[in-house]
Amino acid sequence: MICIFLLPFFSTPTYAQVECAGEDVTDCLNFPFVTYQCINGNSFANTLYGTELLPPNDALVAPQYLIIRGFVSFINDYTFAEGSEIIFLDKDSGFKVDAGSTLTLDGCTLHGCNKLWAGVIVQPMVNPTIPPNTLIAKNCTFEDAKAAIFLRDKSVFQITGCTF
Repeated sequence: MICIFLLPFFSTPTYAQVECAGEDVTDCLNFPFVTYQCINGNSFANTLYGTELLPPNDALVAPQYLIIRGFVSFINDYTFAEGSEIIFLDKDSGFKVDAGSTLTLDGCTLHGCNKLWAGVIVQPMVNPTIPPNTLIAKNCTFEDAKAAIFLRDKSVFQITGCTF
């Protein structure tokens, strides 16, 4: 007896419904078949390692898919790998770079979900004995932001090949 199962080849893929912070964000996803992590509320990045954010060494090579409501503050150097998608839910959402750290965005897409988001804020240098806060963005796309990047006094940036 020969059985052939062809049903999986003809079935239509279904998109997972994704919710973050009580909001359906399914229509905002560029990659509806991957798992997105939800960050709900203001947080320091280093407290999210291993749960919502990849640990720093893993983040160098593996893309991340994030939905964020609130600000994520980076007080240690951190890199988002090429292909990462970061979705911000409202005008009070974005990234902050602080405490002498460097945030590197390498080939990432950052955008809002039906609303403007705050942007990436590179905080001012307040202590001349530590390195300045730095943003490095290479080949990234910034969409739907009130202002994609806010540079404060004595902060540093390197932007190459980005689309705003």
